[in-house]
Amino acid sequence: MTASVVDYYGKRKKGYFALQQAFNPIHVMMDWPDLAGEPAGVTFRRAVYVVNDYATAYPTLTVTWQVLGAGDEVLARSRIACTAHANSLQQIGEFSWAIPAAGGSYRVMFALERDAGPLSSNNYLVEACAV
Repeated sequence: MTASVVDYYGKRKKGYFALQQAFNPIHVMMDWPDLAGEPAGVTFRRAVYVVNDYATAYPTLTVTWQVLGAGDEVLARSRIACTAHANSLQQIGEFSWAIPAAGGSYRVMFALERDAGPLSSNNYLVEACAV
């Protein structure tokens, strides 16, 4: 543990929680958006994956995703039912969303859940440039 994620008194900084989420043994993720920006007015598609570093399978999981606009309004949402095999990385589906023609900044939020509650979450920023 370094001072970059905890302060002198042992208080956790924001980076600590980002690392905790990134190193979660079971995780949901999608292929990264283009860091230079995505074209507005097109369908944004990315593969969605579940990583399970546990030696135990999770036979009944749900991935929920939603897209939030500038005012945190929900622009789209959907669910993907999946299974996470033990010690696996598997593509469980595809995220697909029509980017508005006006462009802008959007947050894509994923949650991986089982009946007993949440297991993991992940967020992406998608910048869309009007052409």
